[in-house]
Amino acid sequence: MGDHYLPNGEGAAGTAQPVPTMKQRLTKRCSSVRIIGDLLTCGLTVEDLRSCADRLHLLVQDPPPLCGSVEPGVSTSRVVGRRLAALDAGSNG
Repeated sequence: MGDHYLPNGEGAAGTAQPVPTMKQRLTKRCSSVRIIGDLLTCGLTVEDLRSCADRLHLLVQDPPPLCGSVEPGVSTSRVVGRRLAALDAGSNG
């Protein structure tokens, strides 16, 4: 079973790019669902995840990005701090 490639000119700088197989695409989607479940289990809310949905795919990368590698000021860099503050406020009330 060989790799599948896009024809020349369809990749970056005119190079052929490998096309993910169905198994690779399904594995990535399952990994995404697993990551979302893990984040919800950790105490993040659906609202928290919605605010950083455009970057959740980064958690499925191999290897994953380094902790704190998100640029300062990006909305996802504030999600955990906001959630911890909400949990602290709830436990102090």
